[in-house]
Amino acid sequence: MHAFFRAAVAHAKRNLRNGTFLQEVPVYFNITNFRKLNTSYGIARGDECLRAVAHILREHFPGRLIGRLAADNFAMLAGSSDVTTRVSAACRAFADYIQNSGIELKAGIRFYDTSENSAAIFQYGFNQAKLACNTVKSDANHCWAAYTEEMGQRDAIRHYIREHFDEALQKGFLKVYYQPVIRTLTGKICGVEALSRWESPAHGRLSPADFIPVLEETHLIHKLDAYVIDRVCHHLRQRIDDGRPSLPVSLNLSRLDFTLANPRHSWTPASLRIPPTRDVNVTSSTATSQPPATTATPHS
Repeated sequence: MHAFFRAAVAHAKRNLRNGTFLQEVPVYFNITNFRKLNTSYGIARGDECLRAVAHILREHFPGRLIGRLAADNFAMLAGSSDVTTRVSAACRAFADYIQNSGIELKAGIRFYDTSENSAAIFQYGFNQAKLACNTVKSDANHCWAAYTEEMGQRDAIRHYIREHFDEALQKGFLKVYYQPVIRTLTGKICGVEALSRWESPAHGRLSPADFIPVLEETHLIHKLDAYVIDRVCHHLRQRIDDGRPSLPVSLNLSRLDFTLANPRHSWTPASLRIPPTRDVNVTSSTATSQPPATTATPHS
């Protein structure tokens, strides 16, 4: 892998000296669900598939620098003028070979413009091509994508979330807000839904659409949901102690909570510090794959 990248940078430096720098672009390939292929058909079948991909790439990109990075990933320097046509043809050739719609060859391409004329950019160009490839791995209608600055920004946010989540919990950057639930027949408030928002000192308010998928992917979501439950119960306890009325509160939980945190035992009326006559309803659709009893958990 390191040998390929060293060769790619050296190649880019030669192109820069020759004035042909923009004529080649980094391309990153991935075989989707490759692990499933190995599991279902054996390692030998997987090795055969890797050899087939190498052959397809050499056939559609003759004379180009091509390397297998690791596992199911390949990279190359391809001619920029017809790269999308050749990538599409290579992906179709792989589909004809594998005859399995669940296993596909996907690609990401990092195009450059005239302002980007340093060989050093190749040190991260393949990473950016990989980001582009990741955006189409689950897309049945496209086999390649070109890197955009927006992809880079989203990836930076994802890294920020992973690195600063514990700090956000400790310093109170994660806030709980309450959205009214209105009964349509009367137009009156009949409850509230607890929603989490991340007030980042570096990025401002982060959307749940940004941080919740990352926390689920990294199996940290149960920490967020436990934090929200704690804050909700603290607010309810304050209202009860002050003699103020309170409304039913709906919470959004991830299905991962039921495997990572065992909420049936963790979230009891005693631990939540509110009377058992108070209802805390689990309304998230992610819990619907669990047995019916879990959709009523926790009760308070």
